[in-house]
Amino acid sequence: MPIAKVHRIAAAAPDDAAGLEAAIVAGRIDASAIVAIFGKTEGNGLVNDFTRGFANAALTQLLERFVSRERAAQVCLVMSGGTEGAMAPHWLVFERGANTAGTVSSRPALALGSSPQ
Repeated sequence: MPIAKVHRIAAAAPDDAAGLEAAIVAGRIDASAIVAIFGKTEGNGLVNDFTRGFANAALTQLLERFVSRERAAQVCLVMSGGTEGAMAPHWLVFERGANTAGTVSSRPALALGSSPQ
């Protein structure tokens, strides 16, 4: 049975994918197993907030270096602007991983999935 993994990675700017890249290169995250990335950017969160699209483009370009364009397009990217001193910009990377322990928990758990668009 697969397990859900959630990684919080700091971002210094909307196009800062260096932390995610380092985690992929180091083997802490399997790029082909990423289901979604939720991001909080430092934009103003209003309609004129360019940081969300900028972050999407940077993350997509990074993913395409590690997986096919088709696979990268399947990753759900959800960006929210407006940190404005309340929180630090970051990415939440949701990865579907293998349960190497082979155990099943009876506690509530997070389920990850996606469907074709």
